[in-house]
Order: sequence, then structure tokens, then C-alpha cells
Amino acid sequence: MAGRGYMAQEVYSRIKRKIITLELQPGEIISEKKLENELGAGRTPIREALLTLKVEKFIEGSPNKPFYVKEISLKSVRDLFETLVPIEKMATVLAAQRMSEQGFDELARMNEKINGAIEKRDYWELTNQNREFHRLIARGSDNEYLLSIHENLRNQAERLSFLAISSETRGSSADEHNKKIRDHHRRMLTLLVERNTEELEKLAEEHIKLFQGRVLQYLRIL
Repeated sequence: MAGRGYMAQEVYSRIKRKIITLELQPGEIISEKKLENELGAGRTPIREALLTLKVEKFIEGSPNKPFYVKEISLKSVRDLFETLVPIEKMATVLAAQRMSEQGFDELARMNEKINGAIEKRDYWELTNQNREFHRLIARGSDNEYLLSIHENLRNQAERLSFLAISSETRGSSADEHNKKIRDHHRRMLTLLVERNTEELEKLAEEHIKLFQGRVLQYLRIL
């Protein structure tokens, strides 16, 4: 049973990565048979993974019809960021008030990993570490309901995050954008340690608006 559970989790992770990195394109119909061949997995773990990804809103599909990758629309982007901005601001301000010294140390170590991924141009690693950086801040808020909402929103934002981190746009290169991320994180860490809630609230909003602007730039060149 443990082996079966591990297989299902591995299949889920690999399909999710294909969606986030656009190996499976928005709107693309998902071939379960093709996934079985590519992943060396049976129909049951593939189906379980797809059902989980449907619940998480990465894919869509109706009964007796094939699954397909959820489209990225301007409305869905707008709705996500309208919600993400106040949640990130609240989580960051509360973290400044409640995060422990151990939490600050853990966040600093995560920031070093982010800087390393930026230097290596490892966009997949950067996407994962960036999500973890903000999850640690949300966890530092010491509010279980806020953390749950934050986790759900960041899950929905993960594909957009990879796009923002890895894509070239007319406005700026991926390198330029990721250096801005690095600078924001450095400032955020400093302000958290100083427990400067006023400046943190401004920076948290600026940080999400940077993310949002990058995504909108990408969508406009499609």
C-alpha cells in the first residue's frame, strides 16, 4: 500500500510539473494513454492524479469526456490577483508581528536558495523556492485560516509564477525580472526582522503587483 501511495504521489507531481511548465499547454486535451507510456504508470494512479488536479483547478473535464488543461484567461488572472494582494499583505504584516527568530532564520536560508536558483537560471527550482518563501511568511502569521487561504491561492498562482519567472517579454528579460524578485525578498526579510509593518504592507503589495504586471505582459504577447 505504501508503494502504491508513493506511485500516485509521484505521478501527480510529474503531471503537475508538465502543466506548470507548459509542457502540457493551456486548453490541451490530456491523453491518459500517452501519460501511461511516458510515466511508466498504470491507469489507476494516472486517473487518481488527474482527479486531484481537477479539484485543484489545474485541469477541467466533464463526465465521459477527456480532461484538458485549464485555460489562462485575463478574467482568471484578474480574479486571482484581486484576492492575492490583500491576503499577501495581511499574511506579511501578521508575520512581522508574530514570527519567531527561528522563523526568520528559516526564511533567510530559503532566500539563499532562491538567490542560488536565480544565479543558475533554474526556473523550476526558483518557482518552487519562491512559493516556499511566501509559504513560510504565511506560516509566520500564526493564523491557520489565513494559511489555508494562502496555500490555495499560491497553488492557483504556481503556473503563472513559472511564466513570470521564465518567460521573456517586451518589458524586461527574465533575468531583469528575477533580479527584482531577489531585491524585493532581501528588503522583505530585512523589514520582517525589523518588524516594520507599515513598510512591509507597501512592499507586499508592490511585490504582487510586480508579479501581476509580468503575467499581463506575457498574456498580451500571445
